Amino acid sequence: MSSIAYVTERKMIEYHRVNGNRSLNFWRPSASIRFSDFHKGDLLFFLAKGTEKGKGASREKGIVGYGKYVDGEILTPSLAWKRYQTKNGYSTKDEFFDVIMKASKDKELPENISCLHLSDVVFFQAPIYLSEIGIQISNNVESYIYLDKDDDTATIQILEKAKDVGIDLWSLSFDDHEEENVFEYAQKYEVVGRICSFLNDEKMSEREEKQLYKVSYKYLIEHENDDLDFVKGSKIDLCSITPNGIKIYAPLVYTNKDKNQRIQRVIGKLLSYKALLEIDPYSKGNIEVHAITDSELEEGLVLWMETSGVIVEVE
Repeated sequence: MSSIAYVTERKMIEYHRVNGNRSLNFWRPSASIRFSDFHKGDLLFFLAKGTEKGKGASREKGIVGYGKYVDGEILTPSLAWKRYQTKNGYSTKDEFFDVIMKASKDKELPENISCLHLSDVVFFQAPIYLSEIGIQISNNVESYIYLDKDDDTATIQILEKAKDVGIDLWSLSFDDHEEENVFEYAQKYEVVGRICSFLNDEKMSEREEKQLYKVSYKYLIEHENDDLDFVKGSKIDLCSITPNGIKIYAPLVYTNKDKNQRIQRVIGKLLSYKALLEIDPYSKGNIEVHAITDSELEEGLVLWMETSGVIVEVE
């Protein structure tokens, strides 16, 4: 689980910025999607050409924004245009195809291209340089680098720096999100994901995972107006992140045979989330943890869980 900084044509990014695109297709002429550590919810930062500072070999490209990775697919250029149109970063199909040909090795239109669907796209008022947070990057990088490989706080540090730089005011005018909350949300989402990864050391069967996912997904759909989303890197845990705090939701499914074990496991995980979030400097605000279940629990059991600090919700 790691964010990446990807070398990007500034003209394409500028098109997205001017048009206020909050989602886009980040395409590559390569016909394969191969990332060893890049998953749904991770951030792709735009390392833009034309933002270089310094001289000679030390010239450094700046980061001008980011998007959240949703999914990836291999498409023909025609299908990519049909599906995403101007969300590809160009105003016409001919211009899009022309840029693809120029980017391909043989200068011909390839049969397929790789497409990364990004959401929650944000552009900065000014470039951010990785050297400003102590990360050195070679000017010879042509594709991408992993940001959290050597320092697992790199993504959070970039977002902290982005608070000082601010959101591009033009792109901000296209949306109703508040500038001061955007980077706070991204930081908290990153922190929750890292805690989830730290806690996720227990293997579960495919059947159990499906049972838990079913409970979480049903809750997500029924509470779609509550700013809920799956925790980064998790298929079963949910989170709600607001300026006032963070709420974590973990599903509880059990049989009479494993009831005590399952309940203890969920309580332990939720209280671990709570304890780790409360000491993290980026997760300011009130922290709540919820166990969601589709089974009726005894009144005494519910009281015990809530006395422990876990709110119980029976669907």
